[in-house]
Amino acid sequence: MRRNTMTGRDILLSVVVALALTVLNEPVYAQSLNFVRIAGEELTSQEIADIRLRAEQGYPDAQFALGVMHWEGRSVEQDDGEAARWFRLAADQGEADGQTALGDAYWDGRGVPQDDREAVRWFRLAINQGDAYGQVSLGTAYSYGRGVEQDDRETVRWNRLAADQGHVYGQRALGVAYWQGRGVPQDDREAVRWFRLAAEQGNAFSQTQLGIVYWEGRGAAQDDREAVQWFRQGAEGGNFVATSWLALAYSEGRGVLQDFVFAHAWANLAASRLSGDMRVSSVEMRDEAAKRLTSEELDAAQRLAEQLMAVNPPR
Repeated sequence: MRRNTMTGRDILLSVVVALALTVLNEPVYAQSLNFVRIAGEELTSQEIADIRLRAEQGYPDAQFALGVMHWEGRSVEQDDGEAARWFRLAADQGEADGQTALGDAYWDGRGVPQDDREAVRWFRLAINQGDAYGQVSLGTAYSYGRGVEQDDRETVRWNRLAADQGHVYGQRALGVAYWQGRGVPQDDREAVRWFRLAAEQGNAFSQTQLGIVYWEGRGAAQDDREAVQWFRQGAEGGNFVATSWLALAYSEGRGVLQDFVFAHAWANLAASRLSGDMRVSSVEMRDEAAKRLTSEELDAAQRLAEQLMAVNPPR
């Protein structure tokens, strides 16, 4: 839905929607909404009508779900104002997910005036119920000093509470904290432990970071093949930094057979999706790989890059 400690957080991937449907077919509707959250599958008109009816009857779980649908424009028209309205109705009834979501709306200024302090207020209300998403969100607020005074230790405190509940972004944030020594003593092995927990939940950033761990031998034994395995998982999860590392692996023949066609293709993808220094280095790798290719090989590399770009749209 918005940021986490490093990048934007999509609420459809991070919020557990449990539609406690009493009259409706509970498993069917809960599963259908789960598809909307994760796979982007559209709900039927009857399912939408039933969820809306339940929301209008005052059920907070359905109000929250309808807010999510409007926030993302899934199965209904995208409308930040409507999303915030439904989040507020759920939040006012004490729905923790709705409280965190309304905090997100204030954080981003979507559907409501941007207000960091109001965002933090809603995060704290969710936290009072032990909500892990609220804990991560408050940790983010302390990290950036938005709505509260900047405090790395408080950032770690709230992310640890979320991580201990198995929250993937809390785990990732703790990994970063230990890796950088922010709010805690610097500790590569502890960083790796938290990155691994998040990576095993499919977090692409953490998968990429584990690749760097094994590539450099920092916090774990150096292992090029293991590094490439994690870079590949990160790339498949949509982390474009991982694609740049894959290009380097193929260019140098580390962990994989040296292959300048693959090096060129992965670097081409990275160059088209990254910015700043990472884009510059990816362009350099792509151009260096091109010097090693015949015209036929270069054509093949460009076709492969086009295929990779088609399945890896900009984010």
